Amino acid sequence: MSFLDSLLVRLNETHLQKESVPLLSSLRQHVVALVDWLVDLLSANKSAWLLNWVRQLLVLTGLHIGHEVSVSILKHLIVKEPCQRLAALFADVHSRFESQFPHVLDDVVDSLMTSLGMSCQLHSRVSS
Repeated sequence: MSFLDSLLVRLNETHLQKESVPLLSSLRQHVVALVDWLVDLLSANKSAWLLNWVRQLLVLTGLHIGHEVSVSILKHLIVKEPCQRLAALFADVHSRFESQFPHVLDDVVDSLMTSLGMSCQLHSRVSS
């Protein structure tokens, strides 16, 4: 196991124990850059190992920091130029976030609609 793989395992263990992970917390301001890097790696068919590592780091960051960052990650992924591999990546990341933050996709859509100047409250429609 490489150093980076060991680091991810340790970060995951620490996150699961609900301890503060300063590295993950500090990545909040770099989420968009990490999403862009992930999409670039995917588009360029770069190393599957590095692609998976960055994906896992993004997921751990979203789970650790919380719902708002998870919405931001998904929002930035969904607006990228679509391709089958990106759709699969989005579905994987979404499923990881949805287990921790129910209705996270509704919040992504709400956020995108708000960005477009449209109002949409999916939670209230689904709940009522």
